[in-house]
Amino acid sequence: MCGPGVALHWLWAVMTHLPACRRAGNLQPADAAVGDGPFRLTLGGARASLGGRRVLTGIRELWVRNVYLRGPLSIPPDANVVDLGANCGTFTALALGHGNGVHVVAVEADGAECKKLEAMLSLNRWQSRVKLINAFVGGKTHVQEGMSPVKWITQKEIVEAVGGGRVHLLKCDIEGSEFELFSGENPLLEITDQITMEVHPDLGDAAALLEKLKEAGFELTTDEFPPTIVVRAQRKKGN
Repeated sequence: MCGPGVALHWLWAVMTHLPACRRAGNLQPADAAVGDGPFRLTLGGARASLGGRRVLTGIRELWVRNVYLRGPLSIPPDANVVDLGANCGTFTALALGHGNGVHVVAVEADGAECKKLEAMLSLNRWQSRVKLINAFVGGKTHVQEGMSPVKWITQKEIVEAVGGGRVHLLKCDIEGSEFELFSGENPLLEITDQITMEVHPDLGDAAALLEKLKEAGFELTTDEFPPTIVVRAQRKKGN
C-alpha cells in the first residue's frame, strides 16, 4: 500500500518495538516509530496521500486490511459517498481516491479530527469534493458524553447535504450511535445502494439492526472483529 520502503521500515519498527507492542496489546508503538508521513497509498485503482500523528494505524485497518470494502462492495469513479464517523478522513481519502468524480459528505463530531481531515483534503487538493459537517449523528452514548458538545444532524439533513441522486456507499462507524440512528424512519437508507458499517453489539441490539437492514431491501455479509462486527450490505435488485 505504501511501497516497499515503508513496509520494510515498519517491519523493522515492529521488531525493535516488540516489547512495547506486547505491553500495549497492539502494533501502535511500531506505527508511531515509523513517523507521521505523509505516505503515498495505493489500493487497486485508489490513490491518496495521508499524514498525521499515528496515521499508520488507520492505514493498516482501512487500507491494508480493507475492512470496509471487502467482498462485493465497490466505489464507482462518480460515486456519492456518505462517511458517518469520518474521524481524520482515512476512509474519506480511500473513497475520494477512486476517481475525480467521487464526492463525499463526511460527518465527524470531534473538532480536532475535523481539522486533521481538512489537512488531508488540502494535501490531496480535494477540498471541492467534500462537504465536512462537524456534528453528532444517531443516539447518545458514553462516547458522545465525553466530547465537547456540537450540533446533532438528522438523516433528513444528511440527505439534503447529498444534494439529490443516489448514495452509492454509506460508511458508518459512530461508536454505538448506529442503533438509534436507524431506529425510526430511514430516508438515508432509501437512497442508499451499499452500506459498510461497524456495529457495536455491547451498546445495542445488533440482531435487530441487521434485521432492519434486511427489511429495507439489503443483502448482508458480516465479519467479526471483536468487540465489533463489520456489516457490508448491498441493495437487492428491484428494491
